Amino acid sequence: GEEVVFDFKNFVGMSTSVRFSLLISLRLSSLLFGKVMFTTAVGPGSLVLMTKGSPAISGIKSSAPSTSPSRLLAWDRNAHFTVESRLSFVDIYMSGVYLKQVGRHPVVIDADAFSKRKNGLIRFVRYFMLPV
Repeated sequence: GEEVVFDFKNFVGMSTSVRFSLLISLRLSSLLFGKVMFTTAVGPGSLVLMTKGSPAISGIKSSAPSTSPSRLLAWDRNAHFTVESRLSFVDIYMSGVYLKQVGRHPVVIDADAFSKRKNGLIRFVRYFMLPV
């Protein structure tokens, strides 16, 4: 009965009892992930995801590290995050945001993945100023 949100690009396999569904979130906070549609896996069974290294599971300890949204592999649908960002003039245009988990719902992080340089001004120019 557990529901897990994940990115389909990391999907490798699943057991036969797992069902997929689509979660559409129009909340402003969902845009930090760069999309409004999320894939969810529901039910008992196993879900296999691909990582670049060894995954880290947070939510077990009370102090979870902050991470880039691009490094999140999967999380419980009931998981909540807070935004950690600096608000100086330079950081607004050149830095991205980091998410810190609130609560003890499981979150799987790709600990060895490196974030791409698509934050701040670079991301704005790429998605809003350049033609499609």
